Amino acid sequence: MLFDPKKYDPEFVLSKLKRVDDTVLCSERATIYVPTKYENDGLVEFGSSLYTIGIYVLMVVDKWCMSSAGIMIRIEPSSYSVVKGDDDESYFAFVFDAGEAVIPNTKCVKNELLNYYVFQHMIYRGNVPNFMSVNDLATLYDTMDYYTGATVSPNFAVYELSVSRCLRSKDNIRQDVRYAIEKQSDLFRRDFPSIPIDTPTFTATNTMGMLLGPYMEDSVTNVLLNPSTRNENFEEIIRS
Repeated sequence: MLFDPKKYDPEFVLSKLKRVDDTVLCSERATIYVPTKYENDGLVEFGSSLYTIGIYVLMVVDKWCMSSAGIMIRIEPSSYSVVKGDDDESYFAFVFDAGEAVIPNTKCVKNELLNYYVFQHMIYRGNVPNFMSVNDLATLYDTMDYYTGATVSPNFAVYELSVSRCLRSKDNIRQDVRYAIEKQSDLFRRDFPSIPIDTPTFTATNTMGMLLGPYMEDSVTNVLLNPSTRNENFEEIIRS
């Protein structure tokens, strides 16, 4: 398992890091894992320099932790490759030899547009990395204003509601994740699937809403497989 929950150990990983001036060094061989899908939304940039959003996995030896820094970080790996995770998703594996800098310069440029890019990638398109727990995603924007220099909203209720709609129950994808959380420890689970928040295929509760999906064939199939059992106010208004 690439991101084994039993090997999630932030204390061990941090103990191997050392900050020297504006550089962060690692005393052991380390690997940064970044979803290849990040590249589609500009969250990874290849060019004369390599940049990645600071929302990634840092693995040292066989222990790992997650970074939630919403800022573009320049990295200089000794090598990199593309690997497959247990969820069949592809990840860039940026490898750093022992003693190398995992972050060459902590003085990064703030970019307020990252608020939009991250939301678009993870919530709007439903590309939540499987190394993020419910709590990781729900609290992600708590520090985004610090990293981007722009405040999304004084009230996080709207964002947290979006998270609860994006993440779904593992046993019933038509059910919001909030109905699947039975105890506090469930907030730290990483096995909840995610869907694009704009698709009514799994979120609509009435026939009319299901038919408003972007793909008619999928919408009709969904209506036939999951017929409404009652009329809602929205349907009565449309039909009147």
